[in-house]
This record gives sequence, C-alpha cells and structure tokens, in this order.
Amino acid sequence: MDLMHSILESKQVTDIPLDILDTICILAAGDMKKAINYLQTIANSPIKTLDVFYSIFNIPPAESIMEIITAI
Repeated sequence: MDLMHSILESKQVTDIPLDILDTICILAAGDMKKAINYLQTIANSPIKTLDVFYSIFNIPPAESIMEIITAI
C-alpha cells in the first residue's frame, strides 16, 4: 500500500478513496504491474467510487459474492 501511495503522490492524484485502494491491494495480490494498471485506469475515471471501479473492471461486488456463498 505504501508504494501505491508513493505513486499517487508522485502523480499528484489525491482523489482515490481508501476502499478502492484496499480493493486494488486484494485484487493485485502482490502483482505491482496489475496494481499500477488498476490505479491508472481509476485515476482517469471522472467518478471514483467502488461501484464504478467494479463496473470498469467487470468485477462482482464482494457483497454479491458473499450473498451467493451464503445462499449455497
């Protein structure tokens, strides 16, 4: 997470919410190239919400996955 914050500071990007950064950490699973790609895409999005992030990358929200698992 510290490296992502350094990248964001160097590019003067300050408007990405913490929940998106946490999600990027989980999805990238240590792959910095993947994390940078996520950051670059969401940084260029006019609206930066977790729902928009999920929509851009075609990822089901964690709540939906938990509901499916619970139902099974």
